[in-house]
Amino acid sequence: LCNECVAVGRPDVFWGEVYDLFFVPPSPEAAVTTKDAINSLFNQSLPYSQRPAEIKAISDIPKTSSGKPIKRVTYFEGVGGE
Repeated sequence: LCNECVAVGRPDVFWGEVYDLFFVPPSPEAAVTTKDAINSLFNQSLPYSQRPAEIKAISDIPKTSSGKPIKRVTYFEGVGGE
């Protein structure tokens, strides 16, 4: 479906916390198709309260020197994306 993905939590007034899912599509042209496939997978397998609030394509996921994703940078890069 995608090369990489990361879930980033954020505060929410109603739920307390929700998460957004950011993914790197296999190609820029496949971003919409990949997003639809991920959304369909979540709709089939997760209840509404456990689904991501947003699903966004980004060009890459920034990482620390040890290879862990930098979630706050990913979130802010994804805000203007797609």
